[in-house]
Amino acid sequence: MVHSRQAVRPSISPPTSPAPRTSTRHPTSSSGPASSSSTRSARIVLGTIQAPGRIARETLLGIAGSGRSHVIGAHRLVDVASAAFINAVQCHAHEVDDSHFASLTHPASTCLPVILAFAGGTMTAREALVSLIVGYDVQCRVAASLDARVLHDQGFMPLALCGVFGSAAVAAASLRLDRAQIVDVLGLAGLQAAGLWACATDGTHMSKAFMSGFPARNGVVSALLAKAGFRGPQQILEGRDGILSAFGENSDPAPLTAALGSAFEIIGTSIKRHACGGPIRGAVDALLEIVETHAVRPEQIARITVELAVSACVIVDSRDDSTINLQHVMSVAALDGVGGRGATFARTGRCTRRPRYAGEDRPHPQRRVRKGVADRAAGAGHDRASRRFDPHRLCRARRRFPANPLSWDQTYEKYLNTTRDVLIPADARRLADRVMSMDSAEDLDALLDDLSRSSLARAASS
Repeated sequence: MVHSRQAVRPSISPPTSPAPRTSTRHPTSSSGPASSSSTRSARIVLGTIQAPGRIARETLLGIAGSGRSHVIGAHRLVDVASAAFINAVQCHAHEVDDSHFASLTHPASTCLPVILAFAGGTMTAREALVSLIVGYDVQCRVAASLDARVLHDQGFMPLALCGVFGSAAVAAASLRLDRAQIVDVLGLAGLQAAGLWACATDGTHMSKAFMSGFPARNGVVSALLAKAGFRGPQQILEGRDGILSAFGENSDPAPLTAALGSAFEIIGTSIKRHACGGPIRGAVDALLEIVETHAVRPEQIARITVELAVSACVIVDSRDDSTINLQHVMSVAALDGVGGRGATFARTGRCTRRPRYAGEDRPHPQRRVRKGVADRAAGAGHDRASRRFDPHRLCRARRRFPANPLSWDQTYEKYLNTTRDVLIPADARRLADRVMSMDSAEDLDALLDDLSRSSLARAASS
């Protein structure tokens, strides 16, 4: 039985000034994005066997034109826009992607597929990394300027709405467009900025995966048009009718350029350890720690209480999509975690046993919240002997956040476990080796070929 303490959806006040940007570490260093790109690539491979990715791939391949872009899981070359869409849906087909908490987006889901679409034979691996970094910066800075939490409170989906700017920036960098063309690209992309949080209500994760697909495709198309001379609005961000005016009544242009060139948003992303919605992960960490420390068995648990920030409750309380449903995820973690299969859930998010809820508590948790518990997820468990465990673990102190990231061993372990249903072990290790040597690779052709072939090899051997 799981309770979430929640209040009526609040009106969130925006911060009075941009969040401080303290990181000056260069993002192409060995501790930057290359060190976690195995996990970023793994999410696309895993998405090939998920329903959203499979349907998108099979449908779009039927109408896609020929080209030079790889579709992961198909080993077929198609046009760049179709490849970006398919791979983006596959990238977000499961809750294993990265998170950028300040922007409430998953930047890799919209930026990485564009890199893969353009990379074949056209750029070095280092150029691809630079383009990826540019996309992260643009997407996350636009979201910060609009105030992503205000967007969310208004029912908009920051990943889709701001993701089109990130994918457009990646495409522009990949095509080596000049300053005037880049302005046109962003202008055309902004005209297509859209996305509603209704995507989380279909219960299948398909709509949510779609929220990565269309921004990636639209960003690519915007760049291709601008390269051919198609013009776009020249003040899409700050203009009277620009995106800051249209979507952000509390918008602030300052984050667009704050510490630009010295602080990189990709450093502010984190890799999920658990395959579930971001606000739930701290609670899962706390629950699994209680279970391990105190040897708690499923039948001993009478109640699990989770305290979240009000804004987080809006995202994960009783959602139709099980991967972002707090009650479902905590029940699965309790069952699998204390039933001897905790590693399965903790590493991959899979459920080996379907949780059974008690009476009316399944869809309707108690709707109370202790206000002021911001940015915290605490799991408190009660066993039938009336012992109470109350770790009150701060989310920001848990492993997987930028200030306390997963170790390389933890990241690699997650990568291997995440891909074990898709890649044979030898392929998984070879892909990881290719990713870790990206800085010195002449191009991404070998990596793209392996990504396309490996998932097919696993399917054929099953």
